[in-house]
Amino acid sequence: MEPTGDRRPVCNELNLTANGHDDNLLVETEARIRGMTVDCTTIDFRCCRLDDEAMELLCQALVNNKSITTLDLRSNQIGETGAQHLARGLHESTIHKLLLGHNRLGDKGLKHLAGFLASSITLEVLDLSDNDIGEIGMRLLPSLSYKG
Repeated sequence: MEPTGDRRPVCNELNLTANGHDDNLLVETEARIRGMTVDCTTIDFRCCRLDDEAMELLCQALVNNKSITTLDLRSNQIGETGAQHLARGLHESTIHKLLLGHNRLGDKGLKHLAGFLASSITLEVLDLSDNDIGEIGMRLLPSLSYKG
């Protein structure tokens, strides 16, 4: 951890890849993210079998977290409802990189995320690969491009 003067120390990455979906682990992780005594910039939840219910808990911790810049949620089971929770959780975030590839978002999930994605001024990288996004979802994508 790096000292940051009068600020809290910085933990560059919290990697929980492939830990599986365990309600106790999620409750503990949510509490730690919410009450972090360090500013963690990257959280990696790849391959943790996170579903819509798990996303609700995780996103409660993200609501006021301004230190996370990379959120890796690839290869989980996040669907339409999970996308809705995520959009709420990230509403005022400073996320630069959001990795959602290989989930179950579909057109409806992307529609839930569209408001956050279109209004985010910090998002630079978005991975939506392998999410069953069809024609309706594809029509949303041009509205998400940078309007600088």
